[in-house]
Amino acid sequence: MPSTEYKGWTKHLSREMNGAWAIAKKDMRIYYFRSNIIVSGILFPLFMFLSFAIGKNAPQKY
Repeated sequence: MPSTEYKGWTKHLSREMNGAWAIAKKDMRIYYFRSNIIVSGILFPLFMFLSFAIGKNAPQKY
């Protein structure tokens, strides 16, 4: 009898994990593919880095 309980438990856990992953994937798709997230999360830091890296005339010190 314990072997069937173990199989049932793992099947239940597998279903729960698949459901949680499906919800997380949907939420990531909705949140991360918005234009304001792309601009503020990726492009803005890139442009800030480039503006300071290109506009700097002083030699680099380590």
